[in-house]
Amino acid sequence: LDWQLHLWTDDNWEFVISQPVLVVRADDDGVRADQVEVAVEEQPLPEPLAELVGQRIDQVLVARDGHLGIQCERVHLTVQASPSYEAWQLNGPDGEMMICGPGGELTVFGPRRAGD
Repeated sequence: LDWQLHLWTDDNWEFVISQPVLVVRADDDGVRADQVEVAVEEQPLPEPLAELVGQRIDQVLVARDGHLGIQCERVHLTVQASPSYEAWQLNGPDGEMMICGPGGELTVFGPRRAGD
């Protein structure tokens, strides 16, 4: 979809991001080097996001107000909740789902049961 960014992990988790992403990069010493906001509908994939291909995700944080943080090896992504739209969604390999709806309202679905 041209208006969403999809990030997949090796263990079959998927992030679907529908809002601009703040990309903060660190230098070799881990010191903040720069930051840029990237619209997810940019084509082709913008260089700050293309750098993520193959990087390990070290940490995922979800704030009570719906903001999402994804910490990779030397890049940190932040997605703010939207007052009017779904900002992001996280889908798990067993049917788990977390959705950040309008206003940062979080909805969580657990894994599917066997046979569902």
